[in-house]
Amino acid sequence: MRLLQFFILVLTINSLTSQELKNGEYISHRTSYQDFLNNENNFVEDTRFNLSIQLRDNGGIIIIQDPRIPEKLLIYKIYAEGKEVSKGNIKAVFYHAYTEHLEISLKTYIGLYRSKGDVLNLMVSDSLSSQVFHNLKPK
Repeated sequence: MRLLQFFILVLTINSLTSQELKNGEYISHRTSYQDFLNNENNFVEDTRFNLSIQLRDNGGIIIIQDPRIPEKLLIYKIYAEGKEVSKGNIKAVFYHAYTEHLEISLKTYIGLYRSKGDVLNLMVSDSLSSQVFHNLKPK
């Protein structure tokens, strides 16, 4: 059910095509987090995050760093080619990934999409939570 809500949310945004996303280093100054088990843990935070996006035809890796704790990298290894989801001219790209930074790897969905104003966003979602890194800008 949560995955369906996730897809519906993404389908309400403007378009993204996989050709528009370039591998590289990005910065996000805003994140929002949703804990599916405990709403008291939800938050929106204005802080800088460094992101590295390296996508290939059949995989890739995404690394996220909060400079306040630089030694704690969030690492997501993509194991399946991106799938484009579209409805009319609205498009998003989703990848299947595993967490590399946790002791026990967790199956994760990575979504890349553009919101109003043609702003690039990255969403990381699993069975426990969802986090969006808003307004990605190239470094």
